[in-house]
Amino acid sequence: SRELGSSHYAAASLKVAWRAWDTLARLERTSAAEAMEDASRAEQAGREVELAYGVRAAYLGALLFEGLGAATERSLSVAQAGLEEEEARARAELGSELRIAGARSRVADLGARLIEARANQEQALTTLRILLGVPEGSPLILADTLPRGATPGPDVNVGSHPRLAQLEATERAISHQDEALWRAWWPTLDLFGQVGVQFPETFVETDGVGLAYAVGVQLTWKVFDADLTRRKRVELHAKQLELQATRAAVGEEVARSRAEARTQRRTAGASLEAAQARLGAAEVYLRVARSALKAGSGTVLDVRRAEEALD
Repeated sequence: SRELGSSHYAAASLKVAWRAWDTLARLERTSAAEAMEDASRAEQAGREVELAYGVRAAYLGALLFEGLGAATERSLSVAQAGLEEEEARARAELGSELRIAGARSRVADLGARLIEARANQEQALTTLRILLGVPEGSPLILADTLPRGATPGPDVNVGSHPRLAQLEATERAISHQDEALWRAWWPTLDLFGQVGVQFPETFVETDGVGLAYAVGVQLTWKVFDADLTRRKRVELHAKQLELQATRAAVGEEVARSRAEARTQRRTAGASLEAAQARLGAAEVYLRVARSALKAGSGTVLDVRRAEEALD
């Protein structure tokens, strides 16, 4: 009368499995993750470059407008002295209203330039505080000076640009993902072990609670997935083509930017040479004005104007 089966059944078990073979799909997924990590590093490197360039540009801009403001302020004092001289000449009936109007226009123009220079300096300092993480309103002491000239850096490979490196790493990651999908379609082999307790222990309903265990090898092959794997691979191929086109466009953009930078450097070098020539002429003019003042054939205003030209 030992009947099989029971209307009451309970079991609790623990199963541990290890995939012994998956056609190296895990290796491809790991390679894809490593490639995405490389892409993140390249993106971080690009942000670091942009931040460093922004800090340098803001710092040099603040120095430039500080010097420009100081030079404009000195020129303004010379213009105001010239205006006072023209007004005195007019009171002595030796001047004209036209010369006074010209002097006033010069004073107004320099005053507007001074306001603009100080506003631009404050804007550069605000940008510098933001990039450095300094609280708003905190004082910034610019201890450095404007460089007299910059030596060209080493010529680097365009392909090492962070944006290109990021796109290349992303494309490599997608390629590994595509390969992982293809390899995951093939059969997998798992080794497993299972242990637990169950009631009844066997198929006989009169047996009590007992220990149950199993070990084995499991072969799995998912031969049909409603065409999902193929569609995913088509999507990845489309992303690859998109990244290749983007990488080509970015490469051309970087090449153009480098060409423009070289042209700007050459133009700046020519402008620097012209400015140095004008500086030399202004220094000679100042020496002549001071010598004339000592000899009694010049005036203090001539010296101030020569100083203004030098500024």
